[in-house]
Amino acid sequence: AQEVKLAEVEKAAKRKGALMQMVTQYGAPFALWYVTVWLSMASLIYLLLEMELVSWQDSLQPLLNSFGMGETLARIDPTMGNIVLAFLIN
Repeated sequence: AQEVKLAEVEKAAKRKGALMQMVTQYGAPFALWYVTVWLSMASLIYLLLEMELVSWQDSLQPLLNSFGMGETLARIDPTMGNIVLAFLIN
């Protein structure tokens, strides 16, 4: 009976996606650890971009200018650009 319930839980987790599969396979502490590490890395990348130790505008401006998108770069809010870039890099 317990094996049947375990099989049902695993089947439901496979339908729900990768996060539920991870929780089912490794447990909630591992999932919490994974999310903590992911958020800390995203925060670190964001802080590096905000403090301008790493600049996305210096890196991407020549590339976007070559595609004729220099005006688009000027309209991007630097903070929002940093958030999006930190998310994409992470």
